[in-house]
Amino acid sequence: MNTRPLSLLYLLAMPGGLLLAASALIVRFSVLPASASSVLPWLPYAVFAASALLSWRFNKSRLLWAAIVLTLVYGALSLYILSGSESTSATGTIFAAVALLVPMNLVGFSLMEERGTTMPVGLLWSGLIFGQLIVVAALCRPELGVAAAYLQRAFIPRQFLQWTRFPQPALVVFVVASIVLVVRFCFRPKPLEGGFFWALISLFIALNGVAAPQTASLYFSTAGLILLVSLVEMSYHMAFRDELTGLPGRRAFNEAALKLGDEYSVAMVDVDHFKKFNDTYGHDCGDQVLRMVGSKLENVSGGGRAFRYGGEEFAVIFSDQAADDVIDHLEQLRHDIETAEFVVRGPERRKKTSSSRGKASKSKQPKRNGVQITVSIGVADRDRRRPDFDKVIRAADKALYRAKEAGRNRVEA
Repeated sequence: MNTRPLSLLYLLAMPGGLLLAASALIVRFSVLPASASSVLPWLPYAVFAASALLSWRFNKSRLLWAAIVLTLVYGALSLYILSGSESTSATGTIFAAVALLVPMNLVGFSLMEERGTTMPVGLLWSGLIFGQLIVVAALCRPELGVAAAYLQRAFIPRQFLQWTRFPQPALVVFVVASIVLVVRFCFRPKPLEGGFFWALISLFIALNGVAAPQTASLYFSTAGLILLVSLVEMSYHMAFRDELTGLPGRRAFNEAALKLGDEYSVAMVDVDHFKKFNDTYGHDCGDQVLRMVGSKLENVSGGGRAFRYGGEEFAVIFSDQAADDVIDHLEQLRHDIETAEFVVRGPERRKKTSSSRGKASKSKQPKRNGVQITVSIGVADRDRRRPDFDKVIRAADKALYRAKEAGRNRVEA
């Protein structure tokens, strides 16, 4: 059974979906005390400031600019709409412009590459944000009323959208932005990508409920909190996950060892002839091999949990199972890797340069694109002779060496 869809759904839901659900329950059952009414209007500013400071500290420019934009948006709404001031054409234009620009900005921050908080990048985004403020301010002028009217243009009869106060152009942009962020997460399932999606949903609810200032403030705070928690999750992800393969890394492997019981087995998996492959095809192709092997290991059967141990070596932990019980699962894993289709990119994609990293020379280019990848596996379990985790690892390494000496592409216990 392919568990990847369920895994993606879980990663997307946690923790952003949980935080949003908690906010919805708070609003639904009115559990906040009356004294909270004096705190809620200022809470989003505090959350946005914490997000900005932490993102600056961790050099995460995408979250930093998202926090700045949300601060400006909430400030504008607080001044012109949430304060309960009289509704005018200008307030309607501000709301329509904010509702249109917020999803566009979040999608832009999600799609941009992380460039850090350096001065050139900061000046660029400062200019873009300042430019948006100028455009919104200009649209509020009476002489540009015709242009501002397009922000609230109706495409379908309004009676079908009585459940929302959003102008239809903004509603379309929100829907498209949500789809883009979900697709983005499926291709790049990382905490911050999921955080942008749930922050967008929270902001949709906040903007749709601006008639209730406390509710809007709570959901704005939730959006900032989601991004803040996503940053913490991202830091954990980077510390415990291998960036190349997406598998848990060596640190996560050591953490998992501390939670094992009295019965378990460990398999060490090594890619055969990997150094020779790198020398022949280049390090870029070597990285492709590691990703492919990692994807097969991620779906290992028998309840095994795979880790990137280091270099071309991986490890699989089977809790509550002896070595004899997991041999068949490891044989299936070995067979899946052996029969996997792996195609080397054509030589036109790997031109020889003096500065290229691990590029193959023309004389070493393969005559065919299809290449067979195999692995050797050694497995050992905990018993009286090996009561410690380190001894089990050493025994699995010895079994791995026996598999290589016996011809590779085999499993030894």
